[in-house]
Amino acid sequence: MQKTYALRIGDTKGLSFRIKLEIGLNKYLIGKWHALDLGAVKYDKGVTAGRDTAGTWFDQDLWICNDKSEICIRLDDYEGWLGPNDDGTGEVLQHCCLTLTPGKVTWVWEQLTG
Repeated sequence: MQKTYALRIGDTKGLSFRIKLEIGLNKYLIGKWHALDLGAVKYDKGVTAGRDTAGTWFDQDLWICNDKSEICIRLDDYEGWLGPNDDGTGEVLQHCCLTLTPGKVTWVWEQLTG
């Protein structure tokens, strides 16, 4: 069983793109993702993994990785003890960027259609 979500991820210059997340019901946020909008990052699909947020007891960051499990995007405090947060910040790494600016990003939930 898994949860399916859509996220919009945006950089500091206003460019954004959407991804679809399919995350299993486990505490490690293991799952997969694929891009709904192409061209912002080098990869159009991959895997996800969660890691405890430094200094907290309940929050987890979500790592969005390529299909070789190399980290591309980190979503800070993606999930709290009540479930996924509505929005947040994070970072996109240089080696994954095409048109997206490396560095700080923001993310927010979007309605998944179809």
